Amino acid sequence: MATMYDTLLQLPLFQGICREDLTQILGKVKLHFLKYEAESSIVRDRDVCNKLLFLLNGEVLSTHSFKKDFVFMEYIPTPYLIEPYSLFGIDVRYKASYIAHTNVDVLEVEKSFVISELLNYEIFRFNYINIISNRAQTLHTRLLKSIPDTAENKIIYFLSLHSTFPSGKKLLRMKMNDLAEHLNETRLNISKALNHFEEKGWVELRRKEIIIPAMEQFFMD
Repeated sequence: MATMYDTLLQLPLFQGICREDLTQILGKVKLHFLKYEAESSIVRDRDVCNKLLFLLNGEVLSTHSFKKDFVFMEYIPTPYLIEPYSLFGIDVRYKASYIAHTNVDVLEVEKSFVISELLNYEIFRFNYINIISNRAQTLHTRLLKSIPDTAENKIIYFLSLHSTFPSGKKLLRMKMNDLAEHLNETRLNISKALNHFEEKGWVELRRKEIIIPAMEQFFMD
């Protein structure tokens, strides 16, 4: 049982909850522990979000695309809670797809138990509100930033805008012409900027693909 307590307490929504309340939660709420093998799908973009999914260990790849020739991928460390903001609201569907990059353990809690049981606990409610508020504030801050005036900074801004985390590995699948058009730059300027990044070891360039091994390198120079 101690292991179960430790598992819950490492998750952001349960942090700060006392042992007595955790005991009650374990007695009332059905917790489903699932295992996903590497390269298996956890959820897909536009699936209905009717549960909370806690990634306990392993590494997950999130993928979202706005059109056929634009795909942004991000490697997500654990522990991590998948899109808690998609559980409520007008659009209760996942905004991205999540695939197990390595073997992954997942804790699943149905929405019905979140509403009937978990939201009765004040600390759980505070934790949930804090997570949603932090996301809203982060997105608002990004929108307030002025668009850079150089090709290099435009690329960094673009990658940051689509990233959940400011660090870690990212991957962008997009034609250079489309990227240049999206950033209101010439293809030549985008090509020069990307080649400069590659010389510094910040990106790896492949056909229609840009790999960013460590996003934080853009902000350390």
